[in-house]
Amino acid sequence: MLKSISNNFGSPEITFRAAQHDRYVVLNAHFTYDPADAAYLAAQELEIKFPDLSIDKSTEAGIIAVHEDIYESPYGDTYRYHFPAVLRSRIRDRNTLCIEKAVGFDAYGPVQVYIHAMYSTLNTGELTGLSEGTPLALSCTPELSLLNSSHACVIGPDWVWLYLGLPHTIGQVREDMEIVLDGFPADAACGEFPIMGIDNQRHHDNGGVHYASLRSGRISVPYATRNSGYSSADKPFAYLALVREPAVLTI
Repeated sequence: MLKSISNNFGSPEITFRAAQHDRYVVLNAHFTYDPADAAYLAAQELEIKFPDLSIDKSTEAGIIAVHEDIYESPYGDTYRYHFPAVLRSRIRDRNTLCIEKAVGFDAYGPVQVYIHAMYSTLNTGELTGLSEGTPLALSCTPELSLLNSSHACVIGPDWVWLYLGLPHTIGQVREDMEIVLDGFPADAACGEFPIMGIDNQRHHDNGGVHYASLRSGRISVPYATRNSGYSSADKPFAYLALVREPAVLTI
């Protein structure tokens, strides 16, 4: 675990899972900020301070911010219209992670931020090495055709990268859903992440999200946290760089 020293936007201490190497760093975190906080309003960009990182400057990486918009109808129904934005982030120096401000979210709050990103060293002059992909076999409960799904997976020494494109028909499932990724490392877990590319009737410009978690090669998508509505135009996908948990030795 990697704990932040401070930040300039008024949030409590943030805990990261980290895989640090001389040419790249993988960071995972989930935190909340309040866009009405005086420290946030005064900041030009969001800064998170660390004791020390293994690289001093990185390329940009995308992270996801989500505002949770819940609508209670006069008839007692609850509708979720959560909407996301992709923010640019970078390691500025060995002590600082910088994140652009989601200015369009300043009228909302609180804002959830999800970091599942790889930061590569900038301007090294070294050749980029190609990684070998790992094939995955997908299945779903309740049973659903995944013929139109797409995926890519790269397994590193202490991290894994996953792209998963899902068919729009997952929006038709009216119960909890589980997607099994056969071939995915069991030690790569994610407590909560947003599945993007969902239609959103109240925020068409941003789209919506379904919340999910990943443990032991199984993605859980609870119906209770799914975005409301359904459209054949949905293009659900997830894009994650995850830190793998070290093995626990037992005697």
